Amino acid sequence: MSLLPFRLIPLRWKLAAVAALSSRVAPTDFPLRGPRLIVALAADYGNLGDVALTRALIRFAAIYLPSHQPYLLPAGRVFRDLRGVARAAGPDDVVALVGGGNMGDLYPDLEDARLRVVKAFPRQRIVSFPQSIGFSDTPTGRRALVRSRAVYESHPHLELFARERESFDRMRQAFPFAKVSLAPDTVLSLDVPLVSNRTLPLMVCLRQDKEAALASARRDALMASLAAAYPGAHITDTLVDGPRLDFQAYNRHLDTFLAQLTKSRCMVTDRLHGLIFSVITGTPCVVIENNNHKICAAVESWLRDVPTVKLLSNPESGAVQAAIAQVVSAPVIRPDFVHAFRPLAQALRV
Repeated sequence: MSLLPFRLIPLRWKLAAVAALSSRVAPTDFPLRGPRLIVALAADYGNLGDVALTRALIRFAAIYLPSHQPYLLPAGRVFRDLRGVARAAGPDDVVALVGGGNMGDLYPDLEDARLRVVKAFPRQRIVSFPQSIGFSDTPTGRRALVRSRAVYESHPHLELFARERESFDRMRQAFPFAKVSLAPDTVLSLDVPLVSNRTLPLMVCLRQDKEAALASARRDALMASLAAAYPGAHITDTLVDGPRLDFQAYNRHLDTFLAQLTKSRCMVTDRLHGLIFSVITGTPCVVIENNNHKICAAVESWLRDVPTVKLLSNPESGAVQAAIAQVVSAPVIRPDFVHAFRPLAQALRV
């Protein structure tokens, strides 16, 4: 009998094998005494939006659940360490799943990891921080939805949070017997000091992945025209290339990114966290739709009355430049989301 070449084995199968062989003993860095807040799927990869979500969760919990010591279970260690952490966890521990935009079949490895975490902690209260949801209408997406529904609806102490109203409606439809609530993207809870002296004319942060709506030729032409129209414009991204680092190292990259953004007069982006970073730093932002509902729904749910935010769909360069002129002349108003975050705070404190 011939064996399937290792490179052709689905990653989910490989990770399942790692989980099956993982230690039953808790990692040496797991706190010996509780109660603990187990921060699952913490970002140990170079997506600064997810790094900011992890940071925001920790800071949010420090306010609303100060009695629990945070313990990071990074995404890259879930399959290796989950069994040992789950066996060592006490009934008073709380599990917090880092939010984002990966609930669905677009990022199947993260959805699979989240399902494993939920199944591993049947006694503990679990709060899934605000997510966007997207299961495709394909055989793969429908199978993934059935699997996720079975796990989420079977847990007796799980509360799912959607980060915009469209995902809220989709989650309630997808998981009718689960507890689903609404709260903004957790990064909107971060407080960043405003800076008045902005010397960088423009930051441009456009994605090149499977969530991009701009065709590569349109994207390249837009960046070239913006670089010509705004000398000194900084072309960047919220992804950190290179070898995989730990959360603290990526945290420093996030600080550098935010410091640069606070010096910029405007941001042009098609990344949701490019928009959110702009809002929390008081930076005017022209945001371009991506190929799913994340950006449109976030703007409609929470940011449509912010004068320094302008949403465009597949624009030409002239439209982007006109929008830049509009938002940089608008008054800077940072929205207050304290009321919107109350359901999430209550879920942590219960």
